[in-house]
Amino acid sequence: MPSIIVITIHYGPEDQLLRTYRSIIAHLPKPWLKKYLIYDSNPCPCQHLAQDSPKILYFSCQPKQGISRALNEATRLAFAEGSQSDYITYIHSGDTIVSTNDDAIHSHLDKVCNRFFTTPPIVFSSWYLGNECDGFVLRHPKPEKLIRGMHVSHIGTLIPLSFHAMGYLYDPTYAYAMDYKYFTTCLLLDHSNSISIPDFIVAQVNDDGISSANGIKALIELHKARTEANLFNPTTRLILLMLSVVTNRIGHILRLLMGKRTGNYLIATAKSLIKP
Repeated sequence: MPSIIVITIHYGPEDQLLRTYRSIIAHLPKPWLKKYLIYDSNPCPCQHLAQDSPKILYFSCQPKQGISRALNEATRLAFAEGSQSDYITYIHSGDTIVSTNDDAIHSHLDKVCNRFFTTPPIVFSSWYLGNECDGFVLRHPKPEKLIRGMHVSHIGTLIPLSFHAMGYLYDPTYAYAMDYKYFTTCLLLDHSNSISIPDFIVAQVNDDGISSANGIKALIELHKARTEANLFNPTTRLILLMLSVVTNRIGHILRLLMGKRTGNYLIATAKSLIKP
């Protein structure tokens, strides 16, 4: 049966890391948890946490290298510690792993092992999303709707460690929609195997993450990923073409009202959002 390496990316207050850390160390004695890897880019390192168990791997790194590069580097370090049959999952600083019994974990891993797959599948789990003030809502994965938008998350999803050897990496040019870029590449373009288990709940996620706090930028990157993957159907392409024509007319008006430089800047920004 495969084991799981849990990865935490940390940058921010130490209490957020400790919150995540406490939720995970309770599971360290369990056989399904192979290693717990902390990738810390905080200016004040917390390497003392690695002293609590030989299963804990702590790495301090350069701050502000970007979330995609941090995910790739942490996965590379996990790859050196695991085997091709193992899985990784991300529980980031401030988020927590949901308490569950060993029988549930083994049951869900058995579902994966007992199904016929030519290569290990991505295992999508459900997650709680929210905050302490407003409460948490259970969200279910919907990879079948990925072409419409971001319906999955890398947090709590079990990703085969072998994917790293196959060259599946997070695109460092993405800071907000890197999940969408990653999973559209794996599932829609390369047709990798996946299985969705809605009653498998792994993580509780705070909704104050970088993508939630930068909704407009995340939408721009999502549009960029869809464009690169050529995911627009003919109807969508027609709508975008019509919008482009309207935008050109509006651009002429903007240049007259606001000057050539400002008008050109605004129209270039608008076109970057609708260009198919």
